Amino acid sequence: MLRIYVIGLLILIIAIAANVIANAIGISTWYSFIEQIISKGFGAFKEAGFINLLWLFLLYPIILGSGYWIGDITYSLINSFFTR
Repeated sequence: MLRIYVIGLLILIIAIAANVIANAIGISTWYSFIEQIISKGFGAFKEAGFINLLWLFLLYPIILGSGYWIGDITYSLINSFFTR
């Protein structure tokens, strides 16, 4: 259970940081992109632009996956520290 918590926590922290950075540099986040889809339909995909779509569908998932990886490593370090 601790492993799931640590991994989830790291994914959350990394997702928040990625969204803050994306907002700061003007790249769409999932929140803004979903709002565009709701208001404009699938035309939002055309208006989003290549960079935003690359971010949302390739780079952001990779970053979240790295959150899993970092969380798993963190859990392993915590577990090895307490099992000594």
